[in-house]
Amino acid sequence: MPKNTSKDTTNVEVPVKLTVHDLLDRSDERGRMKPEHMLTPEEQIAVRTEPGAVTALDGKYRRVFVVNNKHGEIDWNDPSIDSFHVANKTQTMQAALMHGVHPKAEAVFEGVRETTHDGNDVLVYAVEGVPAALDETPDDLSLVVPRDPDLDILP
Repeated sequence: MPKNTSKDTTNVEVPVKLTVHDLLDRSDERGRMKPEHMLTPEEQIAVRTEPGAVTALDGKYRRVFVVNNKHGEIDWNDPSIDSFHVANKTQTMQAALMHGVHPKAEAVFEGVRETTHDGNDVLVYAVEGVPAALDETPDDLSLVVPRDPDLDILP
């Protein structure tokens, strides 16, 4: 399969927007849809990833966030905005769980996929995962919500 990539403003290669149908033909020889349990784990994760966020069949659950950057002043790789990325990474891992994918690593910021005509940046985050039904070590999930004991309000 040809590699589809685009360059963002930080010169990091980020895959362009694909759909599951671009990557995966789920129909059998008679044109019927294959049930999900007959797909590979990578294909199952692609099917469970939100529409428009799928970029490859690589076992990563992806989520996109559209953020206003009309004046282009935000450098998404600047360490001063790491707290912004922490929130999106946490949401990516929680969304993976909600869609039946067990995260097996920390989520990562992959980069800016595109800037829309109205100045919004489309940020892509990914987390390596395993379909929940196929997870042989379900207790080995990555921590989804990092806790700071200094912020606990419960006794």
